[in-house]
Amino acid sequence: MRLRLSRFKNFIFGEVLHDKESENEYISLLFEKYGEDFFKKVYLKYQQGLSIDQAFKEMLLEEGKVKKIRVRKIGKN
Repeated sequence: MRLRLSRFKNFIFGEVLHDKESENEYISLLFEKYGEDFFKKVYLKYQQGLSIDQAFKEMLLEEGKVKKIRVRKIGKN
């Protein structure tokens, strides 16, 4: 997996590049880091109709694993 970051003033933009062959390794690392119970809760949220990435993000926030960041809109609409 490669993470490519670029900086523009106070902003950092990122892109993650990965190969399909390593997906099982990534999944194993996530299970090792967060545990089986965490992913059971993610799956329950997924069954309630959320997309899998949204369910994962919400569980990270609920469990206090990450913090929400404030994003300001640039420019006038």
